Formats: sequence, structure tokens, C-alpha cells
Amino acid sequence: MAWGKLGRKKLPEGRWRLPIKCPRSLSGKDVQLAWHGTRFSCLYSALWDEELLESTTPGHMKETLAGVYCHGPRTRHKAMNYVIFQDVFSTGTWWGVKLELLVDRARGKTAGDQRVQPADSISLQAAWLCGLRHEEMQDGYSWFV
Repeated sequence: MAWGKLGRKKLPEGRWRLPIKCPRSLSGKDVQLAWHGTRFSCLYSALWDEELLESTTPGHMKETLAGVYCHGPRTRHKAMNYVIFQDVFSTGTWWGVKLELLVDRARGKTAGDQRVQPADSISLQAAWLCGLRHEEMQDGYSWFV
């Protein structure tokens, strides 16, 4: 089961870091940390398939570069711009997820301040979850649906 691939570590302010058990190993020359914001509903698919899907839709890519868009450590806060909070369990708590990755930068490209990686050059390391009530949402948090 996909959810069995996650560990658990509670952080302050309704956040959790869920390490991926047995992540894909990368043997590249330039492996670095990166961050990817996404919809909560995409987490299960990423865990099940053990990879992220590449953006290939014109208009959704910078400079027409297909791949997985992510941010490096210096701009990791910008990955939150791509997190979409969802009331997944219909309880009034909105959940968002940001993925911690290792990427082989030797195989990636740069588009603005983002990194664009082929899916097979990425290893999922952890899911960072955030659960907030509607009244806790504030400027600086991304979209919610």
C-alpha cells in the first residue's frame, strides 16, 4: 500500500514531515536537495508510482521545458506557491503537501529560479504535510480548493 511507504515526525504548527521509507537511490554526480509543491490528492499517486509526473502541457512550462519543476534549498519557500490546500476528509481541516526531493542536477536544467528535472532523476525523500482550519489560512499560504 502506498501509505505504508511513509514514516512520521510531528513538527510545530500543525505540520508533519513524513520520510519516505526506502527511497529510490540516485548515483548521479551532482545530487542535491530540492522541493516540489503539489496538490494533496497527488501524494498517493506519487507514492504508488514512486515518481512524479513531468509537466508536458504547453502554457504550464517555462521556456517549453518538459519535466518536474522544483526549487533548490535557497528558494525552497517558493515551492509553497504550488501547494494547493484541499479539505480532503471533509472535516474542515485543509491539507497541503510539499515534497522533499533529491535530484541529479547533472541531468536537469534551469528555468528562471526553478529546476526542471526528468522524472527518473528524482528520488522522493519526504512529504511535508500542513493541516490548517480555514480561519488559520493567511496570506502567504497558497491556493485552496
